[in-house]
Amino acid sequence: MEITNEVKQRIVAAIAADRENYPSDNRHATALGIAPSVYNTI
Repeated sequence: MEITNEVKQRIVAAIAADRENYPSDNRHATALGIAPSVYNTI
């Protein structure tokens, strides 16, 4: 299954909108269940 660029952009926008609920990028990454290094590449 291929993820289109439109879907990727919507995912990144949702992650960015949710970011303001957390004090740091590391905490946000942990809440999303991804490694901070992966989060930083997004």
